[in-house]
Parts: sequence; structure tokens; C-alpha cells
Amino acid sequence: KQWYQRRVRGLAEISEAQGNTFVNCDIQTCNTVESFSDCVLKQLPLLVSVKPIKLIIVDSIAAPFRAGEVEGGGVRRAQIIRSIGQQLKFLASQYKLLVVVLNQATDSPTKGRQPALGMTWSYLVNSRLRIEKFDLEQSVVGSRRVVVEKASCVKSGTSVKCTIQKEGFL
Repeated sequence: KQWYQRRVRGLAEISEAQGNTFVNCDIQTCNTVESFSDCVLKQLPLLVSVKPIKLIIVDSIAAPFRAGEVEGGGVRRAQIIRSIGQQLKFLASQYKLLVVVLNQATDSPTKGRQPALGMTWSYLVNSRLRIEKFDLEQSVVGSRRVVVEKASCVKSGTSVKCTIQKEGFL
């Protein structure tokens, strides 16, 4: 919770320093699976039905699930993840908005790199991009590579180099 609040404050400070504000932004903090599920399944549909929202950013979808156990175990966890994913896809389609969901990856010696929410989440997404650091010894601070892992209109493996600066992605 504290990490998230620091991140939001940091984004607000950068935005205000550039003369922008979060006037047209609604920010909701969800620290538990229950509050996150309620936000996406109940509150968000009401919000998009009354406000001209064009972009939804979920940062990070894995955080509430990592914070604690889901009552009902793995099967219930998978059901909740599926419900959230389906709801976000429905809202994107119904209201013609963009949904960006950030999900951490975990490394396993046997399975390699996988989404933190596992295969249940992996099958729900339409497009998947991986942002990674590259050439650490020679790169400029903030240098990243964005790699297409899954998309219907771009070949998997396609990548572009970029730099993250206080102004954003360049």
C-alpha cells in the first residue's frame, strides 16, 4: 500500500511539474483481492457508463493476489482472475476504450519466465508486451526494449528500443 501511494504521489509530482494535473484521472487503490474485484466488477462499469473514459490502467494486477491468500484456494483464485479479465475486455469493447494491465513476471528454473498470475491470465489477454532492460553496461539510464510477445497485428518477437525519462517513454 505504501509503495503504491508513493508511486501515485511521484506521478502526480512529475505531472504537476510539467503543468499537467490529474484533474481528469480517477485513482482507486485496491489492496485486497476483494476490494480489487469489487472495483473492477462493480464500480468500474458504473464509472465508465457515466464518464467519457478512454483509458484504464491497472497497475499492478498481481499485487492484490500476492498480498494474501484467496478464500477458496487456487480454483477460486482462477475464477476471480477470469472474471476480472473478461470484465475488462467487455468494457474495452462496449465503451471503445483502451485497457492497459501491468503484470509482473516470475522466473522458474523449470518453466522459465511466466506471468505472475499464471496461465489463467496469460490466456485472457489480447496483446502482450514485455518491457525489459538491455545492454546494462553500455546503455543509457532508463533504456528499455519493448518486445511483442502476443498480438494479432504484429509478429511475435518484434521489438523497439526506448528510453524512460521523466517526460515518459521516448
